[in-house]
Amino acid sequence: EMGCGARCLQGLQDLEAYAGYCGLTGVLVLMLLYMFDFFCPPHLPGRYLLLWEGDRFLGRAFLALSLCCFLTSSFLIAGTYPTVPLIATIFLSPLCVLVFRWMVTPDDLLIYGAQDESDSTPGVEAELEEFGGAELENFNGFERRMAELRRLTGGQRDQKNFFTASVYAFTVVGMLCLAAFIVWASQVEADFDDGFKRREQEMKFIRWAAPVGVAVSNFMFALLMGLRVALHR
Repeated sequence: EMGCGARCLQGLQDLEAYAGYCGLTGVLVLMLLYMFDFFCPPHLPGRYLLLWEGDRFLGRAFLALSLCCFLTSSFLIAGTYPTVPLIATIFLSPLCVLVFRWMVTPDDLLIYGAQDESDSTPGVEAELEEFGGAELENFNGFERRMAELRRLTGGQRDQKNFFTASVYAFTVVGMLCLAAFIVWASQVEADFDDGFKRREQEMKFIRWAAPVGVAVSNFMFALLMGLRVALHR
């Protein structure tokens, strides 16, 4: 197998006894957050994932701890289910992309020179004040509607740009994984029947074919993102 796959898998199998403790810790943390009304606090209508007003770190840190415990537990059961670490790693890729998307989404999507237009508005408003408040109110309402339209258009364009970049990213990563595997497989001869038992043969094949699975999964993610971009039109 490529790299240090065998050593990493053996290390996870040696720590399999701790898988239950990690899973139990994750469940206890989730129960604690539920009892503290973290997910949908009734004392904060319309707010989510908060322990109190102004909480921006503690509650979400406990939620992240719970998720890490579940993820660690899934890795530590590699002795019984050797494919679980590979599957969990594969699906971490789109999850990280979504988290990155949430982190970099701009707070204000007002684009197309809306700020420049707003800078020139006071002069126009001064002229409209001479004709009365009705004209000025209609003008301000029109400006607000145009600003909302620009925000909507900017949000749609921002989404399309992000998912287009994701298509290229997943495609490039998949091609790199596949190219590295082809180069390695052409130089190393794999023998799956060299006196191994059936289970050992299966585990050796899983480790050998893991790069192909990663490459195919990246191509599938790129295809899904590409479908999202195509439906954007």
